Amino acid sequence: MAETKAKKWEILNFIEGRGIITHYDLMERFGYTYSYAAKKLSLLKRQGLISNLRDTPSTSRGQWCLTDKGQARLYYLCCKFGVLTDKEKKKWREWLNKEEEKPFEERRIWRVEGYGVRMIKVGECGATLREAKEAADLNRELSRG
Repeated sequence: MAETKAKKWEILNFIEGRGIITHYDLMERFGYTYSYAAKKLSLLKRQGLISNLRDTPSTSRGQWCLTDKGQARLYYLCCKFGVLTDKEKKKWREWLNKEEEKPFEERRIWRVEGYGVRMIKVGECGATLREAKEAADLNRELSRG
């Protein structure tokens, strides 16, 4: 079976989303062989990004979770590549669903840029239409003066 190439941030993101994984989870998600999944997990452990639960009861053997260093590395890599983690996407979707329930004028779905107002993009939080208009007017006044 051929292994798919997965970037480090994708594997860390997968582990963060699941909380605790096994070799078999990596095999299923990325199409790895057992030995390649073990190699990947071992490499991440040596880098201090994940830890195994070997020191816990025997029911938890072979399970891996993200360390604080792994969490920090995941967010660094996601910022570097301009992507959101699955956890951030889920949080943003929940926020957006709450905003959709509000009347249109109260929705915080606008973003003020240097050139004007635009709709928010995935992962951004915005301002209400009134707040955005006030900020755009203020930007225009400041750019004239």
